[in-house]
Amino acid sequence: MPPVRNNGSILTVATFSCCFLSLISALDVVQQLLDCDEAAVTRKNISGCKWALAYNGHTLSYFDTRADRLIVESSTVKSEVDSLNKDPKALKNIRNEIQDTVNFLSQLLEVGADTLDREVSPTVTISFIDLEATEHSSQLQCTVAGFYPRALNVSWLKDGRSTEQHVTHTRILPNNENTFQTAAYINIEPSTGDKYTCLVEHVTFPHGHRTDWVPPQRSSVLPAAIVGIVFGIVGIISAVVGGLVHMKRQGHQSRMMEPKVLFQKCQERRSNRSQTSMRSNVSASSATSGDDLTKHTV
Repeated sequence: MPPVRNNGSILTVATFSCCFLSLISALDVVQQLLDCDEAAVTRKNISGCKWALAYNGHTLSYFDTRADRLIVESSTVKSEVDSLNKDPKALKNIRNEIQDTVNFLSQLLEVGADTLDREVSPTVTISFIDLEATEHSSQLQCTVAGFYPRALNVSWLKDGRSTEQHVTHTRILPNNENTFQTAAYINIEPSTGDKYTCLVEHVTFPHGHRTDWVPPQRSSVLPAAIVGIVFGIVGIISAVVGGLVHMKRQGHQSRMMEPKVLFQKCQERRSNRSQTSMRSNVSASSATSGDDLTKHTV
């Protein structure tokens, strides 16, 4: 596992007009590169810097600031390098150019100290990518986002230990919030029940940050039972709706029959009143006849 390096410990300068020259033709590129330690830039000391000359991405020669001379990296420029090493004025010009660039970088560090020195912890999320339908191994994706400085390691552990499985990493890319993001993928077989952990190493995590993958919970209900439950729910809903419709229809019919019922009730009340009146008349007649008989007897 490669060590995590502080983002500010190495400053690589690729495009500064005062120091770097890129001569681009139709097919060829000549480049100059200056690589410095942050401490050397802070002290404005070129002894912690390395200046190199490259052609199409291959280093031809570099300037050893401690030895104060050019070192050959490619035999194609050996004669030119040897000639420059014999010219004190040429070596002095190279040294002065490096010093001017280091002074300029030191000013940039002072201006951007608040940004360069800040530390932002990343957020870590694990996603499961199911590829079983395509007859491929499923994947786990560990996404690490929103971190600063840039230096960061992300790896996968299997059952708590480093795994020999191939892990695919994406490049560390900048976000629009002046932070960075990256991701790491690993192929897995979910049926094996192995425990996978995403390990993130960053300056904000002195002891590393571990995030375990939690497998998705599989439903214990059989498909047939699920179908039965669905049909049962549909049946209950249909019965409730049918009952409401039936009750509504009965209520409508009751309202239609209501005048007839009232008429019948009125007739029954009239009949009862007539019978009551007749009974009263009969009782009164009987009482009168009794009085007359009593009087006649006396």
